Formats: sequence, C-alpha cells, structure tokens
Amino acid sequence: MRSSLTSCRTASGLIAVALAALLALAGCGGDSSTTAESHQPPRLTKERFVERTNDICFKHSQHQAKTVESYKRRHGYSTGSVPPVPFQEKVIVQIILPIVHETVAELEELRPPRTEEATLKAFLAALEKATRISEQTPRWLAEPSKEYEPYMPARLLAGKMGTYLCGQA
Repeated sequence: MRSSLTSCRTASGLIAVALAALLALAGCGGDSSTTAESHQPPRLTKERFVERTNDICFKHSQHQAKTVESYKRRHGYSTGSVPPVPFQEKVIVQIILPIVHETVAELEELRPPRTEEATLKAFLAALEKATRISEQTPRWLAEPSKEYEPYMPARLLAGKMGTYLCGQA
C-alpha cells in the first residue's frame, strides 16, 4: 500500500512538473516587444490620425457645449448670455475640465504614425498641464489674459499635428 501511495505521489509530482513546463513554454512566444506589438491595433496613417483626432475632439467639444448650455439654463442663464465669473469658474471645473480629461484619455488610445508619436505625446502633456493649471485657477479660462493662456502650447502642438479642432478646454 505504501509503495502505491509513493508511486501515486511521484506520478502526481511528475504531472505537475510537466504541466508547469508546458505552461512556461506556452508563454514563450519570442520577443516580448513583438508579442506586445502584435496585440495592438495597426498604426494609423497620417491622414487617418488627423481625421480620428479631429473626430474625437469635435465629439467632446459638442458634448461640452451641450452640457454647458443645459447647465446654464438650469441655473437661470439664457443661451448666449455671459454669466458672472464665479459661475463660469464652477462650469469650468465641474463640466469643461472633466470632459477635457475624457478627450485626453481617448486620444491616448490612438496609435499615430511613428512620425507623429513625439508630437502627440508632447501635445497630450501640454493639454494635461493646462488642465491641471485650470483646475487650480479656473479664472484664467473665465477671464483670458493676453499675457497668459494655459492652453496655448497645446493649441500650437495641435496645429503642428494638423488637428485644429483640438488643444483647448
């Protein structure tokens, strides 16, 4: 009985080792960058990249405009009226900037042409920086200054990429 128990344990141990080896081999598919690259969507052409970027920014811009107008109406401001700066600051922080965060997240999902990777990365960093600044000081968007406008660097980079619908709050 003892020898059959020992041989069962040995067989179970050998099966476990064999399964572990098979699992380890199954995970080996060559270079990890090749594996990671194959799981990503193909890179966009320059034309398609500009089109997708503009589509994303336009969609979020439209959503932002509709949401702001609805919010203004609910708070007694007519369409086209300019509410006081404290109200504008509230709209900026509660509505506009969260939508900018959504825009950034969606743009980060794009696979631009290699020639646009660095510019897209710089653009997104500029957009995120301007958004952080605006969250802390929304008055800069409510009362733009000739001396400083937090989204200007992002707008310039958007223009460089050919995506003129992006780069602002």
